[in-house]
Amino acid sequence: MQKIDSKNNSVKIVSERLGTVLLNRSARRKHGRSYHFIPFKPVSGLFPKNMSWQYIMKLFQTDSQEMRFLNSVSKKISSEADAWQWFHTLDSLSLSLLEIENQLSDQFFSLLCKRGLSVRSLSFRRMVQRFGRCDTTGNIALSHYLYFLPSVQRQYVMLHEITHLIHPHHQPEFWKTLESFFPDAAVTHRHIMKWGPRFRLLHQKSALHKNEIIIRAGKSE
Repeated sequence: MQKIDSKNNSVKIVSERLGTVLLNRSARRKHGRSYHFIPFKPVSGLFPKNMSWQYIMKLFQTDSQEMRFLNSVSKKISSEADAWQWFHTLDSLSLSLLEIENQLSDQFFSLLCKRGLSVRSLSFRRMVQRFGRCDTTGNIALSHYLYFLPSVQRQYVMLHEITHLIHPHHQPEFWKTLESFFPDAAVTHRHIMKWGPRFRLLHQKSALHKNEIIIRAGKSE
């Protein structure tokens, strides 16, 4: 590994295994550093703001560290490719937010009532970083994009948030209760992670117009 150039906000290195790698401070996020490969497809990723260049360079100083970094980026590239592949299976469409919320609400309250629980409030947001959230006072918010999940996986997300009404944390008792609600929770949790990149891509490619989510892409592109 050879260091080519270094400035306050960027550094370029040459790695035999990775090729030329440019590390720089994120233009969109002031507190952090991103990396991408040259001349390969850019891969966005963020280094913690308190991580020094000296520490970052250590990622490339041994074969094992370099391979771990490469594997991490390869997974990210793979997840982005999967997201695009999924996106191109979609038709251009316009979805009513009210219809989406009604469908998600019906499934949510059916699951809630079967467990004999109650929720303080249920709301919907165009969340992409989370599928849902439950605060400590019993308010649950779900992403509109859950509409695109298969019904069983959507059920898992809802039951995950419903379980937080009992256990507002992710300690062992939380997972034990969730497993009693949804026996395949552990396996489904791993599978559902692929939807994060899909939601982010969908969010970028869709527009919110009045009370509709409009998607102009997919098969029509």
